[in-house]
Amino acid sequence: MQVLYERCAGIDVHKDQVTVAVRTPGRGPGGRDTRVRKFGAFYGVLRDMTRWLAAQGVTHVAMEATGVYTMPVYHALLEPGSFEQVLVCNAAHVKNVPGRKTDAVDASWLAELLECGLLRGSFIPPEDIKAVRDVVRYRRKIVQERGSETQRLGGVLQDALLTELREGAPQFSGHALAGVGTFPAHDRNGRSSAGSVVAGGAAARVA
Repeated sequence: MQVLYERCAGIDVHKDQVTVAVRTPGRGPGGRDTRVRKFGAFYGVLRDMTRWLAAQGVTHVAMEATGVYTMPVYHALLEPGSFEQVLVCNAAHVKNVPGRKTDAVDASWLAELLECGLLRGSFIPPEDIKAVRDVVRYRRKIVQERGSETQRLGGVLQDALLTELREGAPQFSGHALAGVGTFPAHDRNGRSSAGSVVAGGAAARVA
């Protein structure tokens, strides 16, 4: 296939290490050479990787999206502004052929796809949009956790006979909620203040 980008790189990202494959003109198959090098995942080392890529004359870089491990690499590549394009690609779009997979093979495959213009990057939001999106996601998570904890508390109170059925569905009663703060860490056999809480709530409902 036609090579669109003469000097490009593919990066295989893992938690503790990144593997970089650089494709340049040379004497290899198809007149292309591949050079592979590995770097640690510390941000200072990633900056060294960026400088090395710039020294190789790389203009386009692509990596597979791997969650939180991708973003430090992405920011290290963008920081100096040395590259025309940095792509973070969906893993489903860059599947390799079946067979033995290694980090070097995956990185080389990304570089080969990139040089022919066959990769499409995922949307990476600007910092302000990312901040808003993180807050919204966190709020959604907290709301879900609150619902789960409410259901769990309802089960505890139901087991302690501190809830009442209203229209066929378990609901918190005022007596049950009032007793939550004073619920003791003892048994429920009438030998502790829990008995008085239950008895008091039952008496109030009878009255």
